[in-house]
Amino acid sequence: MRWAALAALALASPALAATRHQPWLGLALEERFDSAAAVGGGAELMSKISPELGYLARDERLKLELSYDADLIHHLSAGNFTLDHRARAEYHQLLSRRLTLKAGGFFYRVEDTATLPRFGVANLHVPALWGRAELSARYRLSHRLTLEAGYAGEVTRLFLEGLPYGVTHTGQLRLSWDQTPRVQWGLLYRAQLFAAGLIPDSQGQSLAATGRFVPWRHSFVALEAGPLLYAARGGAFVTPRWRAELGYEARGAELGLVAGRDLVGAAGYAIVVWADFLQAAGALRLSRSLQLLAAGGAFRNGLAPDQALTAQGYALSAGLEWRLSRTLTAHLGYDRIAQVGTDALDFGLSRNIVSARIFWRTP
Repeated sequence: MRWAALAALALASPALAATRHQPWLGLALEERFDSAAAVGGGAELMSKISPELGYLARDERLKLELSYDADLIHHLSAGNFTLDHRARAEYHQLLSRRLTLKAGGFFYRVEDTATLPRFGVANLHVPALWGRAELSARYRLSHRLTLEAGYAGEVTRLFLEGLPYGVTHTGQLRLSWDQTPRVQWGLLYRAQLFAAGLIPDSQGQSLAATGRFVPWRHSFVALEAGPLLYAARGGAFVTPRWRAELGYEARGAELGLVAGRDLVGAAGYAIVVWADFLQAAGALRLSRSLQLLAAGGAFRNGLAPDQALTAQGYALSAGLEWRLSRTLTAHLGYDRIAQVGTDALDFGLSRNIVSARIFWRTP
């Protein structure tokens, strides 16, 4: 009887752990008005066709998601076509009760930097390349202690003569202690290498105290702050860095807010800059099929470690999303982008974008 039970369990285990494989296809059609289009030299009406190809593998311990999108854009005034490429990968696996691995990456090749999801990259009317890769391992040392090690690499290239090929390598080590289910404290060490292509330019090292709190249900507050040592050819400098984050999700509403000051690489026009930033995003579900979206952000930066202000700007976005069926979604959107720069770097930009989009994806 005992052996029969064990045999039944052995036969049942593969079924319980079976991985679901889900490929998908998608297609989006969009009409867009841009008051200062990247191609065409002024206000322009654009039509966009965006096919999408994706794959998802998932079970109790594994998630693997891959996707590729192409944007074929017709510029009415210029009478030409441009092609953008977007790719994304995400991997998450629970190897044991203590050990979790995560990896992911993005790659964008676009004709308009306003379409990049990387906030703070200089908005210029030039083609751009942006990519980011991440890898981390999280190990639970005990019931309260967790150790996490991670690496992130990022590259930005604005295809304009004289601008550097910015690359940033970041490694970090975080030790966290759960004081209570609602309070977590930690210590974070981070090392950064800033480079122009393959040539190292400067580096930064920082040690920060961290805290994560759950003041009420469905919300969290995360804080980190500490000194940053920046070393370049001109010498070594110490500057403060900090980051604060607020999140809320409940009753059909989502809200995220993040603010901070840091040294940032791969910004497009410089190898490394100091940056002050503030970003917010929210979603409100009006009904089962209707959702209101909003986002905004502001930034200012200058050459590292503490040179005068070089560029500053803001972005606002609002949208209404209507789920027409299980496979069909419609979206109306408005975006406002404004940016100013110094006389040496003409970053002046003001754009208003109105778009209507319909998206289909296989179930």
